[in-house]
Amino acid sequence: MPRTVANAQFTGDELGRSPNPQPSPGAATPAPTGQPSASAAIRSLSTPGGVVHASCAGGAVTLTSWSPAQGFRADDPEPGPAKEARIRFKKDKNEMRVVVTCTGAEPVARVIPDND
Repeated sequence: MPRTVANAQFTGDELGRSPNPQPSPGAATPAPTGQPSASAAIRSLSTPGGVVHASCAGGAVTLTSWSPAQGFRADDPEPGPAKEARIRFKKDKNEMRVVVTCTGAEPVARVIPDND
């Protein structure tokens, strides 16, 4: 049966639980996933083939997402984290590589045409 405390309702499952549970001493902490930290700002980098969203943390760049321009498709992503992250945008025989690196804490894109 729900109980009301200070205008909030709790079910029996919620009673006795801390709103911010803390791990017990000696509990395992999850390993980093390679995702940018909360302090690593994500930047949008526009290229003729599409937009790349990237962040830099600890000298490594990570592509967090990308969106091809109309008519293009994304191919061969290497999202990092690494010193360089890469993705290709292709449209018919028009192909470009986007190589993203970090300059300080800012991601910077370099577009390399790769037409056959």
